[in-house]
Amino acid sequence: MTHNVAIREVAVTPLRQFARRIRSASALRSFGLFSTRYTRCLNASDDVGELGRNVIVYFDQEFNFEAGVQVSAPFASAGEVRSSHTPSGRAATTVHTGPYAQLPKAHVAVRAWCAENGHLIEGRNWEVYGHWNDDPAQLSSENFSLLE
Repeated sequence: MTHNVAIREVAVTPLRQFARRIRSASALRSFGLFSTRYTRCLNASDDVGELGRNVIVYFDQEFNFEAGVQVSAPFASAGEVRSSHTPSGRAATTVHTGPYAQLPKAHVAVRAWCAENGHLIEGRNWEVYGHWNDDPAQLSSENFSLLE
């Protein structure tokens, strides 16, 4: 798949986030262990209003991230669920369509495009996932890398 990269000004998107930051050494194992609690916490009903798209915000290249769900407005954090948001500013972005196992190719494409076009990546990046589809070819995500 070819990833078309563009520069966009992006605004903050409020998130309902599970209050745990995962680090590289145990990222995949840890994510699997708390995924049921994560889903239960993020899907808790309240007056915030779910937009329903999952978001993962990566803080560095070391797989240090927080996972959440888009919501309509900030809210009062409570327990393991907290109010958060995506970064805002100028970002390089692309859309990935296909199996999530191939998502790293989108990030590689964004980094390569930025290097070729003289854009410095700040370090934070995030993925906004489309709604689930049992056909991996129909899966999609928007990928953002904040620029300096």
